[in-house]
Amino acid sequence: EEVGLSLGKHIVPLAAMADEAAVRYEVAGGWMAKEGLAGQQMHWVLFQCCDPLGDADASAMCDLKGHGGEEAEFTDVRWQAFDEVVAGMWPPKRGPYEALRQWAEPLLAERATAADSVDFAGRWARDASQNVNVASALEARGVEKARAEREASMPYVQKWARKEASSSSPAAEWTVTTFAADGTTPRRSLDYVVGEWEETFEGGATIFGPGNGTLRRRTSWMPLPEADGSEADGSAADRAAAKKAAAERCTEALSPIEPSRLAHVTWTRRVDIEGTGREVSMRFIRGGQLVLRRFYLPPAADGTAPSAPVVCEEVFRREPEEGLDTGTSKRQRTAM
Repeated sequence: EEVGLSLGKHIVPLAAMADEAAVRYEVAGGWMAKEGLAGQQMHWVLFQCCDPLGDADASAMCDLKGHGGEEAEFTDVRWQAFDEVVAGMWPPKRGPYEALRQWAEPLLAERATAADSVDFAGRWARDASQNVNVASALEARGVEKARAEREASMPYVQKWARKEASSSSPAAEWTVTTFAADGTTPRRSLDYVVGEWEETFEGGATIFGPGNGTLRRRTSWMPLPEADGSEADGSAADRAAAKKAAAERCTEALSPIEPSRLAHVTWTRRVDIEGTGREVSMRFIRGGQLVLRRFYLPPAADGTAPSAPVVCEEVFRREPEEGLDTGTSKRQRTAM
């Protein structure tokens, strides 16, 4: 309640520390001594972020005003590595945080391998009949209305191929080839690496503006209750029911969602020019289809991003790859 996060909207449960593993710390003086207390016993619960904006910037999802009649306790919030948190902790309280790190790190490492089971491999074609708000989202980026409507209905084909795993490249990284409107001529190929990276492009981009440019990107895997990983392509009603059921499961107290319910998330902003806004794109399997959900945050007049993003959704169906030209021309990509 101190940072305004909601279960199922911003975070999902991963694990709860057993009562017998709870950690105590003692202090001399202070408010606890005044209350007749010698210290505290801490029971840790581990959550994962499921907010696509907050995953990159914690302040985008937190509300620090104070809740339930309580005064605000914090003035700032940010993501920080375990080692930095432990090193900066008040010495009497450092022990419980060291215990948290020791308990949580194996759980996080195991969870990280869950992305290996998500299968995006294959050739995917957009089904424009399932578009949601795509033309309007393009208009929000400055695309003229007629062109936005045309772009939203044009053929859009991609091929996803898993990168070979190595010590520096986990199996959960992918190479994505995008094809021209004919569906067979490769237009570009891009490696989506986990972590921060940069992409350069030439000749303009519908989403990121005209001319040559540089994009700063950050890719991660994020839990998403409606990502079912299913190969079955059910009806729209079936998919809606599955989405509702997944959301309900997520809000059950401390009920972890299945590890396979993951979304591939990329945060992007153009860094060579100002005033282009930011985008977060989520890709996940739902009902045997590849869903692409984009969140666009237009720049505000004062240079800050507004709180309400423009959201759109595209759905892709897996297609056979017979006769596909596999020649590609990669864009430059620099790992950060």
